[in-house]
Amino acid sequence: MTEAPQSFFRRWRVVILLGVLVVVVMVTVREFVDYRSNSPIVDPHSTVINEMSLHSPRARSSWPMIFRPVRIISLPICASLDY
Repeated sequence: MTEAPQSFFRRWRVVILLGVLVVVVMVTVREFVDYRSNSPIVDPHSTVINEMSLHSPRARSSWPMIFRPVRIISLPICASLDY
C-alpha cells in the first residue's frame, strides 16, 4: 500500500516556522536598536558626559562643531512637500 503524498506545508512546516520566527526576531531586534539609537541621552549620563568634556580642551573645542545648526538647502521641490 502506497502512502498518500504529503502536502508542501506538511513536509516543510518546521523549516517554514523557524524561518518565520527568525524573521520576527530580526525585525524586533532592528526596531529595538533603532528606538534606542534615537532616544535622547538621559540626565545621569549627560551629566557625566558634560563633566568629562569640561576637563578636555579638545572636547570643549569641538562642541560648537558638534552642535552647530544644520543648514537646510532650500529647493523648489522641497517647498511643495508637507512635513
